[in-house]
Order: sequence, then C-alpha cells, then structure tokens
Amino acid sequence: MANEIINITPRSKDGKVPLSLFANYNNLPRLDSLHPFGCPAYVLENALQKGRKMDKSENRSRLGMSLGPSPTHACTVHLILSIRKGLVSLQFHVMFDDYFESIKWVGFMPRSEWQYKARLVKENPSSTQIWTRKQ
Repeated sequence: MANEIINITPRSKDGKVPLSLFANYNNLPRLDSLHPFGCPAYVLENALQKGRKMDKSENRSRLGMSLGPSPTHACTVHLILSIRKGLVSLQFHVMFDDYFESIKWVGFMPRSEWQYKARLVKENPSSTQIWTRKQ
C-alpha cells in the first residue's frame, strides 16, 4: 500500500503523478481503491454474483481479509483471504471495513477451518465448538 501511495502522489517539482507519467495518460488515479492491508472485506455470495435469488435467511456475504489489489487485474479486483478456508481468491464484489469496526464482535466471526485441513489441529473446529460472543 505504501508503494501504491508513492505511485499516485504528485511529485513536488512539477506536480505530475508518477503512475500517469509511466502509463502516459493524464487521468488521476482513484483514491477509493486503496484499503489498509488486512482490513475486513465482505464478499458478495457467489449465487448473488451470478444473479440468482437466495433465501432471505441466508447470509448474503462472507468475511475475508483484504490483501490488496490484484497486481495483474484492474484496480477494482482485490485479493481476498478467506478466513474460513485459508485460500486467496480474486474478488470484484467487495465492501471493505477500512476502520476495522466490524471485527469487535467475536461471535460474528466465521470459524477457521484451515488449521484442521493443514493437520495442525486434530479436531475440526466447526463440528466441535459453537462460537459465543465475548462480553
């Protein structure tokens, strides 16, 4: 993120943006595509991304962790680490919590299963524990 900020900050000599000089265009980059590393990211469920309907009682998004924009795609495509599965995927339909306000309630965090899949723990946490909110 620090490198991205340096690339889109105007230089003091002539006021030109290094990224626009490199790419040879005059449009200023959008600052709303910058998000803190590791901030919570809510990804729209796959069924809704494909335009299908979902039951009203089902979750419409899943929680992930932002790893930054994709280096090989548009600036609106982000790398998201799945909290539950431990996999990184490219996502377009994402809302970010830049101020880390949504992770205050531990009870709403999904159970992490990647330690079980990597055989670091013996029991599957999703089948043995029920999360409760800390008070």
